[in-house]
Amino acid sequence: MRSILDLSAAGWDRHRRWIALVWIVQIVLAAYFSLLPAAKLGAMPGSDKAWHFGSYLILALPIPFLWNGKTRLYTAAVLLALYGAGLEVAQQYVPGRSFELADMLANSTGVACGAALAAWLRSVFFAFRWNAVPDSNSTR
Repeated sequence: MRSILDLSAAGWDRHRRWIALVWIVQIVLAAYFSLLPAAKLGAMPGSDKAWHFGSYLILALPIPFLWNGKTRLYTAAVLLALYGAGLEVAQQYVPGRSFELADMLANSTGVACGAALAAWLRSVFFAFRWNAVPDSNSTR
């Protein structure tokens, strides 16, 4: 019998490396778009706070898949929120951009919601790993 989502240790490490690579690209893109002058960024539809919340929610999704344990999860989430706060402070030095506490709050709320959602998804993912299904190679 094998589980539905059975990943060997080597297979999980390979997936974790890809998740980390995509996450690093996301973080670099967040910095790029956060520090882009307003003239080059253009007008974005919808609420600015919704964009901040959604962006940092997406940035926080990989965290529980990269680190195990609540302490590491909380540490990574706090560091990501501080990263967002740092980018928000740096925006005051970019032409056409400004520093806003409400944006920092939206970033931090997005991180908290994204990390919580991903932790729940991770628990569901690993719960399904133990629901065994018959192996196609096994004999009855």
